[in-house]
Amino acid sequence: MPSFNVIDAAGNGYRTIWEERFYLLRLALVPVLIKLVCQITVIALGWEEHMFRQALVMLPSFFAEGWMVAHLVRLIYLGHRWPFRPSGDEARDMAMIAMRARGVIGGMLTFTVIRFLLAGLVGVFLMIEPSVMPPEIAEHPTHAELSVSGPAMLGGLFLLVASLWAFRLLWLYVPAAVDYPLGRFLRRLRGFSVSIHMLGAWMIAAVPVFFVMMSLLSILFGPYQPGTAPEGVQFLGACLVVVLDTVATLTTTAAIACGLKPFIVETSKKS
Repeated sequence: MPSFNVIDAAGNGYRTIWEERFYLLRLALVPVLIKLVCQITVIALGWEEHMFRQALVMLPSFFAEGWMVAHLVRLIYLGHRWPFRPSGDEARDMAMIAMRARGVIGGMLTFTVIRFLLAGLVGVFLMIEPSVMPPEIAEHPTHAELSVSGPAMLGGLFLLVASLWAFRLLWLYVPAAVDYPLGRFLRRLRGFSVSIHMLGAWMIAAVPVFFVMMSLLSILFGPYQPGTAPEGVQFLGACLVVVLDTVATLTTTAAIACGLKPFIVETSKKS
């Protein structure tokens, strides 16, 4: 029975990113530029707090990032690189192009749908504000008024457990990128512990990048009051966020893909 090893997944992910850094720079160039244009558009329109509108503007970047991570997954699992280099055998090359296109498009579309739905869920949660409470409670809350009932606590616990289990769904683009059936993939991930291990690998891969991002942003915007930074500083901040967010996407994808390899590759060889 395959298992998800957190340390091996994160370590192999970091090693893959470092060994393939020059290839990934070429692969990420266009997605980063598209994402930067979308991000600047969001800032120019003042839609930073409007997740639904922001998701629509960022949609082209979701497709571009999906294309990028699909190629990364195919590199890790199959050794395929972009661009495709023909062998000279026309029939074989056409079959290979069709097979590669099916995986890349599947991974790209799955990634885009996941990102779009995730942005929508975040938007729904952001719409739940304290303003929905009666003014007297919002202005003068007391312990009795803010106490949580037993059913509410059980509901919150259920949502937490469901969210942890559903963490695996965020990575469905990994099997989709290698044209692996999603239903079979989910059946292979039986049990709750796999999601915990995936979350651990994600944290090891993502937290250092986000820590660097927040540190650099605090240095960049530290001398200014909120909303008073010059346009040049805001543009530099947008570039920094886009680049490091892309690095985080690549790093976490590599870690999760390496961790999920026993669930996909071994089964593929047996079938």
